[in-house]
Amino acid sequence: MIASALLEGVPTGTRWALVAVAAGLFVGETYLFSRFARKIKATGGPGYNDFQGLGSAAAVQEARQRWGETGLATARRAWMLDLVYPPTYTLLGVLLASLGAGYARGQDSGWLADALGVVAWLFVAAGASDLLVENCGVAVGLWSTPSDTAARVARIAGHVKILLLAAGAVALLVALVVLVVS
Repeated sequence: MIASALLEGVPTGTRWALVAVAAGLFVGETYLFSRFARKIKATGGPGYNDFQGLGSAAAVQEARQRWGETGLATARRAWMLDLVYPPTYTLLGVLLASLGAGYARGQDSGWLADALGVVAWLFVAAGASDLLVENCGVAVGLWSTPSDTAARVARIAGHVKILLLAAGAVALLVALVVLVVS
């Protein structure tokens, strides 16, 4: 699967170091997002995450008007940060799935290792949905004339991303329990 193919030959210690780096980046990016969200909301409009899910051109236009130039400029900076957020959480998820698969193989649990390969794909799909679909729809609302299609695409892709991330996180927790119990 993707985790083993991409990380084949990378020592476990190096993978754990990469997990630490990815986790640190994720925490830092999350902190920056929360700062942007506070600044955006202070202008009277929705936060960045709420903006991503508005779903209609009229709602996007109303949010932009409520934000004014200051809020819109901050939302655009948040969008630029959102270009590095998906690769960060994707890397973190793939690394954790890869480490879990390695431990599962060490316990002669081939089925669990294979299942964790699928979990890695869930994180890749979530990151791709966010970066390549949701962010494109949001960009239309931030830099162009808002469109119902772009707003709906952003909302749907956001829901898909959340479902995939939740499924990946739950699967990682279940795999951890299975590894600890067995």
